[in-house]
Amino acid sequence: MEQALIPDINPEFRLNDLASKLIARRLEKEELDAKSSEVGKQIEETELKMIELMQVLDRTKFDYVGLLFYLSTQTFPKIVDEDGFFQWLAENGEDGIIKRTIYPQTLRGWYKEKRDLYAEILAERKYLEIFEKIRVNVKKAK
Repeated sequence: MEQALIPDINPEFRLNDLASKLIARRLEKEELDAKSSEVGKQIEETELKMIELMQVLDRTKFDYVGLLFYLSTQTFPKIVDEDGFFQWLAENGEDGIIKRTIYPQTLRGWYKEKRDLYAEILAERKYLEIFEKIRVNVKKAK
């Protein structure tokens, strides 16, 4: 945890010191994100090779160093005809899974654009909770 400003340290020096730390942490995070992405790709490649070999050996599971390795299948359906699918769900009594959704980035952009127009009424009706966060952005100085 950073100490509060100490009276005997020049605040300008302290600000520059913190700026240096911020730059270093962001660079470190970029490097870690890149490394994480690379390791993720390596994990995926290894899993694909294991799946292939397990299929060749006609195995769905095996024990190794006290761990059980096993195949599992995950499904990822994607709606192609939303209106038709939603109608079919309703006809079959399955429409309880339908959720009206606004993605966070869409809501954020809309609010940023319309804030002056609607902020007061939205606050009165308590339709939205607004969280504001102050960040330190960095770009090259001119």
